[in-house]
Amino acid sequence: VSIFGVGGMVGGIAGGPVTAMVGPKWCQLGNNFVWIACGLLQALAPKNSSGYALLLVGRIMAGIGAGVCCSAVPMYVNDVSPTHVRGAFGVFHQLFVTIGILVATVLGMTSVCGNESAWFVLYGFYLIPAGINFGVLCFSSYLVSE
Repeated sequence: VSIFGVGGMVGGIAGGPVTAMVGPKWCQLGNNFVWIACGLLQALAPKNSSGYALLLVGRIMAGIGAGVCCSAVPMYVNDVSPTHVRGAFGVFHQLFVTIGILVATVLGMTSVCGNESAWFVLYGFYLIPAGINFGVLCFSSYLVSE
């Protein structure tokens, strides 16, 4: 699972230029496809030696997605938040990253999903925030205009 850090380094380096080229909203929308692909790769990987390569590819993709998110999300929050609360909203990204680490640690405990029969469910959890983020970003302009 430490290959996630290598992907995070690549995503962190590439995230800034990609966000500058396409904008933070479109960067996040594209990044959601990376999250969905890595969640499916890891959750549906065969539970034998042939699935090991899929797990590695999924972990690298998850790291790239996390690295890109660490540059695109703060820029997007900065763009859409009112000036008088921009600093307070800027803190939320790091707060929720930390909460996500806590939730992943708890879910990874042996008694929850960190056992041989349920580990693939834990990798499938990538699909939940990616789906929520995709839906909110796609329909946010529609909701604001109504």
